[in-house]
Amino acid sequence: MNTDTPPPASTDRFLRMARGASALACGAMAAFLYSLKRVNPTLDLELGAGSLLAAGLGAFLAWVIWNAVARMNTGEAVAPSRPLRWGMGLAAGILLVGTFAGFWIAIRDVRREALLQVIQGTALAVMVLSGIGWVLFKLTRLLNQGEPPEGSTGEPPPGQEEE
Repeated sequence: MNTDTPPPASTDRFLRMARGASALACGAMAAFLYSLKRVNPTLDLELGAGSLLAAGLGAFLAWVIWNAVARMNTGEAVAPSRPLRWGMGLAAGILLVGTFAGFWIAIRDVRREALLQVIQGTALAVMVLSGIGWVLFKLTRLLNQGEPPEGSTGEPPPGQEEE
């Protein structure tokens, strides 16, 4: 990536939007999962200081991850340093563990017969969303297939001829 030129304004706007939206979404998810106390027979939520703390932690971790992504995009960290990789991995791991812990705590009072259905439904939802993500990834690669890599002029390097 060329580090001499800043990223275009549209990229900056997208990264700001992604940072804010993911921080809001992760914060809301963390607060919801923390405040969810029981699912069966009724849905019980208890909002309190812990919910606000969970929302803040979830939002902060998502913000940290997107800040690192934005720094890599601007060229400040072309090859992510070891502490940056560890920090991103740690933040992502905390979000993942928090999501699973909230899910398991929420379904602890579900009957065994219904528990199997909940787990099957969750697994199906994860597979469908993963499939949608894969299709979007492949579609993006297909649409960008004819584009030269970012920072490239599209010309071969001096001394190399196209075959």
